[in-house]
Amino acid sequence: MNGIKADRRLGKEGMTLNKSKGPEETLPRWNRKLLNAYWFFVISMTAGETANLFLAESPAWEFIVQSIVRPTLLFVAIMALSEWGYRKLSMSSPLIVIFTGHLLITVGVWVHAVVDSILLIYVLPLLVSVFYFQKKYVYLASALNLASFLLLYLLNPILYERTSGVEVMTTVLLLGYGSPYVAAKIMDRGVDLMRDLKTDALTGLYNHITFHGFLDRALERQQAGAGGAMLAVMDIDHFKSVNDTYGHRAGDFVLRRVAAIIQSRIGPDDTAARYGGEEFALLMPSRSEQEAYALCEDIRLQLAAAAHQELDGRAVTISVGLCRLRPGMDKEAWFQRADALLYRAKREGRNRTVREDDPGGA
Repeated sequence: MNGIKADRRLGKEGMTLNKSKGPEETLPRWNRKLLNAYWFFVISMTAGETANLFLAESPAWEFIVQSIVRPTLLFVAIMALSEWGYRKLSMSSPLIVIFTGHLLITVGVWVHAVVDSILLIYVLPLLVSVFYFQKKYVYLASALNLASFLLLYLLNPILYERTSGVEVMTTVLLLGYGSPYVAAKIMDRGVDLMRDLKTDALTGLYNHITFHGFLDRALERQQAGAGGAMLAVMDIDHFKSVNDTYGHRAGDFVLRRVAAIIQSRIGPDDTAARYGGEEFALLMPSRSEQEAYALCEDIRLQLAAAAHQELDGRAVTISVGLCRLRPGMDKEAWFQRADALLYRAKREGRNRTVREDDPGGA
């Protein structure tokens, strides 16, 4: 019956995960969206200057050429070069998008140096760099912004005259230190949030949704000829009686203890997860069947030997089903087979590891 529930969980979650895209697929999509945003920036700048035509003090033809046609042609040339690089060189390269933003901002500040607060648009390439969640791109965008500002300040007479020494120092500090520091801390916070989404709050192990991603990669490696991985599904024996007798706080302690023992015994290539309730899953992509069996037994025996003060010295045991990924298996069939072996271990008396070559039927 629990196997049927696991099957339903796998079917629903598997469909969700299959719709997700990896980094190599999402980067071109996000780069496309950012380039579209740049096009919107170009249109907005051109529309804004066109609206200023009626307020300009200089002759209309001069304003059109200097403030509308010239910058628009430069903007379009930059975007055309960027579109070519996106399609012909690399659709997933952040550098194309970051340099494009830097060039657009440089032209915008040069042409519109008379506009108050024009330097605020330097925040655009920095915000774009945060999208990639790599600090090296934040620092690159910051360095380019700083170099652009200093160069324009020295070469553009209007910007030089309108910017006081205090404003120069403030801008240098903001572009060179303040903005990248804040952006980096935002990224650090984002990493923390992503980690929270991937792990189980109680045990610190991966959660079942994240674990499905590791199963998917194991299937990909098997299809590429890397060999079959081992999957173990573990369930705490008589866990309901622990909660009923000692309370849920004691039950939470047991779950954390089981997770800690699993985490302490596995290797760097192994992946453990709290799959749900009192059920845990362990993926061993580089272990032989005998090595995987020995690891599961080690975990089981370590746990059975531990006395829990919260349970008045009572021991806790687990049952384990162990299954190899075989050619032709999909993720659902693989997990169902391990789940069936787990419940065979339950039927045969609990506190044991059952694998496929053990005598008896699953």
